[in-house]
Amino acid sequence: MSPTIAGFLFQDYLWLAFLISGIAIGCSTILIYIFVKDIAPVQEEGERAVYQVSREGESLWGVLKGNKTVLLYILVISGYYATYQMYNYLMPLDLARLHGESGAVIYGSVTSVNCAVVVIFTPLITRLCSRLSEPVKTVLGQGLLMAGFVLFVVFAGHIPVYYIAMVILTWGEIFGMLAESPYLTRRMPASHRGRINGLVAVVRTGFTSVYQLLIGFIYEAGASAAAWTAVLAIGGFFVLAAVWLAAIDRKAYRNLYLSVVSNRS
Repeated sequence: MSPTIAGFLFQDYLWLAFLISGIAIGCSTILIYIFVKDIAPVQEEGERAVYQVSREGESLWGVLKGNKTVLLYILVISGYYATYQMYNYLMPLDLARLHGESGAVIYGSVTSVNCAVVVIFTPLITRLCSRLSEPVKTVLGQGLLMAGFVLFVVFAGHIPVYYIAMVILTWGEIFGMLAESPYLTRRMPASHRGRINGLVAVVRTGFTSVYQLLIGFIYEAGASAAAWTAVLAIGGFFVLAAVWLAAIDRKAYRNLYLSVVSNRS
């Protein structure tokens, strides 16, 4: 409910929205500190776990030299994450432009749909799509994200469509979330998981910063249509990159697909 509440507070009580958000973040941090104790890396066993064998003493770059497909994945998810952030960046600007003072309330309620869809559909998609490989989930995530954005752009000004677009976009978010950690965990040594996740965070944040700066300049110079055209074009490129990743990942990490082959036979 917090996004909807924030939408109503935005106009006259913005300070209260920030205060409530700060308290919530503080409470969650305390809960993590108290209850999260076991953070030792867990390594799977069997033929499919061959890529997780610890390689203590090697640098991250040394490990990545033999895992170039992981570098492509980092690029793909960084592009996905940066594109996804347009939901927090361009959409509020457009809703304010199209709906004036009501834009904040509409955006808050649309964001609440995002939260509800994540809670409802994450367990369903997790169960129904458990047999899909992480690269395929990445492709689906990026494709659904772009479909949601296209729907929003084509039907801009039609409020009911915003909620449909958000549902589709959030399905894409769920697929991307389900793919990211398992992809890296199953393809990198257990000894380097912390380092690879740190690298992903740095690359993703840097990419997003440049991306938003570029789109901001385009929005200011050419207004909404030009900015969304750039977002859809860049997003389309990363969808194609994800398809390429799915094709080469099967060759690079054959053991991870052993169970799929045996089940089909």
